[in-house]
Amino acid sequence: MTIDRTTALRLMDAAIEQAEKGWSEGGIPIGSVLARADGTIVARGHNQRVQSGDPILHAEMDCIRKAGRRSDWSELTLVSTLSPCPMCTGTAVLYKVPRVVIGEHRTFMGAERWLSEAGADVLVLDDPRCVELMHRLQREKPGLWAEDIGEHYRHQVAFVCTANSCRSQMAEGWARALHGARLDAFSAGSRASTLHPLAVRAMSEVGIDISGHVSKTLGDLPRKLDLAVTVCTGSDGECPAVLGAAHRVHAPFDDPPHLAQGARHDDEAMPHYRRVRDEIRAWVEHELPKLLH
Repeated sequence: MTIDRTTALRLMDAAIEQAEKGWSEGGIPIGSVLARADGTIVARGHNQRVQSGDPILHAEMDCIRKAGRRSDWSELTLVSTLSPCPMCTGTAVLYKVPRVVIGEHRTFMGAERWLSEAGADVLVLDDPRCVELMHRLQREKPGLWAEDIGEHYRHQVAFVCTANSCRSQMAEGWARALHGARLDAFSAGSRASTLHPLAVRAMSEVGIDISGHVSKTLGDLPRKLDLAVTVCTGSDGECPAVLGAAHRVHAPFDDPPHLAQGARHDDEAMPHYRRVRDEIRAWVEHELPKLLH
C-alpha cells in the first residue's frame, strides 16, 4: 500500500516541527515521525546527538526508539526530513518498514537504494523547507554536520586586531599549536605593520616559533571563515570588522607594546608580553573549542 502525497505532506509538517525543535535545542535540524497507514502518528523524534552525547541518536533512531517494542512495524510509514543514512536505513530494513517518506536528498543522499531493494516504497517530496533546514546547518555549523555523517572538517579561524603585530599573531600561534588537528588558524589586522620581535621571543620561550609569520591585512584572509576573533581592546580604537565570517566573537587582551612603553629595555618589557601570552593561551585552550561547532 502506497502513501498518498497529501498525507505524506501532512506527516512531513510534523517531522519539520521536530527538526526545528532539535535546532532550537542547539542540535542538528533533522526530524522524523512514524505513522500508521491512515496517517495516525505513533512516534516523533529528532536528531539528538548533540543534546544527548549519543553518537547514534539520529532523528530516525530517536523516533524508532520512542515507538517502543511493537509488532506492527510492517504496517508503519517512516518519515524523515532528510534522506536516511545507512545506519537509520538498516534499522528500517531490519524491521521491514514498508513505506519511507523523505523530505529531500539534494543536500545528502542516504541509502535510498537499499530501502528500495529491500522492498520499501520510497517517496521523495523534494520539500524546499527541508532543503533550507540543511542549508542553514551547513552554512552556520559546517563542522557539526561533518561530524554527523562521519566526515572530518577543519574549522577556519582568524584572529584579528588593528596592526597584526603581536596579540593576533600570538593567538594564531597558540591555535595552531593547541588545536592544529582540527582547525586552520589565520591572523590579520585592519592595517599591516611588522611582526613584533618581543612577541616572537615570548612565544619561543614556550616552544612555539612564529618567526616566520608576517603581518597581514583583512584582505589576506580566506574568503570563508567559520569564526573571527577580535582581540583588541577599547584603547585600540575601532576593532576591525571581518566580512565573510559565519560567527564573530570579541576576546579583548591588553596590548603588550602599549603596556611596555615605559620599559627601559627588552628584559623589563618582557613580563607584559609573557602575561598576555599566557592569557591568550588560556582563552585559546579552553574557550575557543566551545565556539567550534
